[in-house]
Parts: sequence; C-alpha cells; structure tokens
Amino acid sequence: MTEQEQIETTVEYPPIEELLARIQCDELTRLKQFLPDLDFTDVLDESPQLAEYLQKQIQVEAAKFVDPLKVANAPKLNEDFSNYFVINNLPKCEEAKVSKLKGLIMKTTTKQNLNVTEENIDIPVDPATNQTYGVAFI
Repeated sequence: MTEQEQIETTVEYPPIEELLARIQCDELTRLKQFLPDLDFTDVLDESPQLAEYLQKQIQVEAAKFVDPLKVANAPKLNEDFSNYFVINNLPKCEEAKVSKLKGLIMKTTTKQNLNVTEENIDIPVDPATNQTYGVAFI
C-alpha cells in the first residue's frame, strides 16, 4: 500500500449532516429557488472528500446563474387566461391515440365556430400509466 493510500484510508470525515451544513450558504439557497431538486446528500455520503470542492463550486456557479425571468429576451407569462379553456371528462386513452382525440376536439369546436388547431391543444399524459388524464387545455 502506498503512503497516499494509507493516508486516504485513515482520514475520517464528519457525519453527513455536518458536511451538508458546511456547504449550506446563501448562494445554495438562491440556487435551490430555481433548482429545487438540487441535493448533494448522496454525493457527500458516497464521497465526503468533495465537501470543500462543492462549497467552492456552489459559489462559482451561483455567481454565473441568472434568474431566467430577468433575462432581457425571456418570454413573458401571459397572466390573462381569458383566451384559454379546459375540457374535462375526456376519455382516457393511450398516448398513441392522442392525435385522434385532438382531431375529435377540433371537429367538435369547429361545429361551434371556434378555430382551434392541433398545436393549440395540450393533452397531458401520465408517464406512469402512459394514458391521458382525461383533460385538455386549449
């Protein structure tokens, strides 16, 4: 065993809670506002020697990070929902049949003198079941 390997095997790291407390800072809190799933628990549990590196990198990345809504050419949220409507109680179907369901919606809305295109219809699909939720947003 080399001297470096002996040193690495004898180094004891603090508990995971203490390592997480070390990397906790205002910058990490700010990043978590935009990236709520940002979590280093598993990384530090597996490689506790990365705590110091993570602490420095969080500072660097936070300095580069810009709120996406404050970018000059960021799309603006249309808070006027008067142009949208929801269709409930649609039949639940597999993702492969969504285009047929959209066609049925377009046919029905055309009879009511509403001009709806397929691109304007959003039918969410449950990834767990690969079926629609029975709702459409237009």
